[in-house]
Amino acid sequence: MRVLLYFIVFVLFMYGCNDKEERDFPSVQTHANVIVEEDGVTVFGSLEGGWSSTITDVGFIYYLSNTNGTDYETVSLGYTDSGMSEFKTKIVRNLAIGGEYVVKAYLTTSKYTVYGEEQHFISKGGIAPVINSFSPQDFWIGDTITIRGQYFSDKNVANNIYFREEVTHPIVSSDSVLRVIVPRAIKTSKSFLRIEVAGKSSSLSENFRIAPPAIDEILPENVLLGESFKIKGHGLLSIKSLIIGQQNFPVVTQSDTSLLFTLTYNISPGSQNLKLMMLDELLEPEKQYNIVLPQITSVQPQIAWIDSVLTVKGTHLDRLTNFQIGGIPLQEITKTDSLVTLRVTAVFNSETLNARFRYNGDIDSGLKITFNMPVITSISPAITHAGETIELTGERFFYGMAPSIGMLTDVSENKAKLTLPWMIPAGKHTIDLSYMFDFSARTVEFTIPPIKIIDYWPKEIKRGDTVSVIVENLPENLSGYYAVAFDRRPGYVMARNGNELQCIVPYDAEIGNNPSLSVYVGLQDDMIENAFVLTEKWEKVDKNFAMSGGNCFFIDMDGAHYLLFQDQHYSSLKKFDSSAEDWFQLSRTDLFNESYIVTTFSIDNDLYFISYNSSGENLNYKYSISNNEWSRIAGFPVEMDGPFSFSDQGRGFVGTINSFFEYDKVNDSWITRQTLPTTQYEVRNTLNFSHENYAYLGFYTSIVNRTEYNEFWQYNMDTDEWIDLGGAPVNVYTGGSVFTKDNIAYIMGIGYEGPGEFKAYDLNSNKARNLTLPPTQWYQYYQIFYENGYVYFMMRPDSYSGWSLFKIAISELYEYG
Repeated sequence: MRVLLYFIVFVLFMYGCNDKEERDFPSVQTHANVIVEEDGVTVFGSLEGGWSSTITDVGFIYYLSNTNGTDYETVSLGYTDSGMSEFKTKIVRNLAIGGEYVVKAYLTTSKYTVYGEEQHFISKGGIAPVINSFSPQDFWIGDTITIRGQYFSDKNVANNIYFREEVTHPIVSSDSVLRVIVPRAIKTSKSFLRIEVAGKSSSLSENFRIAPPAIDEILPENVLLGESFKIKGHGLLSIKSLIIGQQNFPVVTQSDTSLLFTLTYNISPGSQNLKLMMLDELLEPEKQYNIVLPQITSVQPQIAWIDSVLTVKGTHLDRLTNFQIGGIPLQEITKTDSLVTLRVTAVFNSETLNARFRYNGDIDSGLKITFNMPVITSISPAITHAGETIELTGERFFYGMAPSIGMLTDVSENKAKLTLPWMIPAGKHTIDLSYMFDFSARTVEFTIPPIKIIDYWPKEIKRGDTVSVIVENLPENLSGYYAVAFDRRPGYVMARNGNELQCIVPYDAEIGNNPSLSVYVGLQDDMIENAFVLTEKWEKVDKNFAMSGGNCFFIDMDGAHYLLFQDQHYSSLKKFDSSAEDWFQLSRTDLFNESYIVTTFSIDNDLYFISYNSSGENLNYKYSISNNEWSRIAGFPVEMDGPFSFSDQGRGFVGTINSFFEYDKVNDSWITRQTLPTTQYEVRNTLNFSHENYAYLGFYTSIVNRTEYNEFWQYNMDTDEWIDLGGAPVNVYTGGSVFTKDNIAYIMGIGYEGPGEFKAYDLNSNKARNLTLPPTQWYQYYQIFYENGYVYFMMRPDSYSGWSLFKIAISELYEYG
């Protein structure tokens, strides 16, 4: 009902107006004849009726029809002619092409603003804004600048002001003046200014440039690595980063008057010229600052001991940690920016004091702190022997100090026991103490008296005899290396009684007819030349056989002795001539250059060699003594794994752990025989020989607590049967060598440790008797054989050395057994 009442009142009011009754203000009409052109729109308005109030302004407002009309543009025409009833204008600004607009005329009095009816039009566009000038000419980001021109919009949001790509809006807008704050989003220091209104734009004829900032001060001037510093000034919002060398440090916090930067630790300290990136431009103001590290300027005292307190002075010391000398950490007591006190808690090497500065590594003071080294004042006893213990007295002893001789034990602050080394020569010696590269200021002296042979007996010896030697100045405890030697070949010292040493002349040593006597204690020695008369029957044959660096394979055949020597290029077959006591070459061949000989045997007047090459191919050859010719024979039927061989009575046998064959010379074939009935899984380094119709085979099976265990088998060639004889007569760790004569097998062998053995083994009773060993040391490469009344022993110490030959009449073998 109330709405209806208001409507009736409004109709009556309008009726009164239509009756042209005089009022305070006239009515205003917006004419429909809107003239739309490409550069604007001409609109018309008029005033009607009488009015009593004074009109102050007339004009038009316009806005896009899809808005609510509150965001409108105004074209004010003023009112100067009291008789004016019609007015018009051409709207040229802020008209978007294709936009549908609403336009209304208006008038204003001192009390009222009256609008005419709405008229609509479709815009074809207006006039682009015109920029005449801007001020100030030099400005910073964040400053407010004034742009003067024409055809701007009254609305801030309708004026798009471009600083290159960055767009912003003014804070004050009118038809001819815009006030805008320079935005922080600007990316370049030099740019153009462009204003766009309703899709049309224009640019300033000249580019503008952001003014460089004013730098007032850098705080602090000395900047510590890893920490922050400030730059004070004005116009600093354009600064993006700090440049040091090749590194770029972005701004941490920023205002128009202040910048904050934080440095990293990987910068070289020193004076720096200030370099700043102002947007995309490098600025180099005439300002400098210093990048510094903490600095240690003094340390007192400079000679220190455990529990000494060091006073350290410098700058930025409170940023330092892990104070140390020579890698030994120090205990911090107090710490300020300029003063640190430290306690020495352990022994250190005399070096410079340094500390850890965060991630930048060590700060070295360059000031060396010397460790107050121990002092030796006395030694007891002053005359001593190798390996004995003496006592040192002094000051500031500690565990970890090193004597120049010997080893320290039971160390206290002023006393220490020192065990002298065994390997020390006779004479006067001095002792000092060191720690790393520091040495004690004083030394002490002691004397090692020389050993001397006073007497010995007997004067005539043979290998195996016991010799007594009286030696002066023997150490109380013979704890290190010591020996009694004959022609420098050590014997076995079996006992000591005071200054008397009892030694056995070595069985396996090669010594002369008048051997010398030597005593060795550590680095000391004493010798008596031609001390004894040797009553031995073994003789060394003075020959140089020049067969070194290759393998030798020995073959016996009907009392004659042959060997095949393999060097890198050829194999030489030689025969021993007992009259000349030398080996003479029968043949030279390259048949075995690419193969490895594993065993040999002989039948009648022929020598046989069983071998295989790197591909596993079996290559067997026969050498005929009668016509001096080589020929190939049938391959072995099975794989050659640990072979052994026998030959006797014109027959030859070759076997492995899993097979056993007899060679058929007539048909060049292999005949299967009874396999060795052992439970072992391999046969290596065999002792093998034959006598009449029997063959013998020995091999080691295990070593337990340095004791050898082995097997010894007899093979009956007639019945093809194996008989277990128990253990071998000698140790056979490296095989063995044998010759037979008069139902006696003369067997030589050597075990895992200890000297070799030489025994006469009765083939009927299976009993053995020791024989005198030849006078030399031997291990793996040796051969024993008999010819024309003499027993010959041939050996070499290793595969690279030449062979030596010894002999003894077989009648003299038992004399010393």
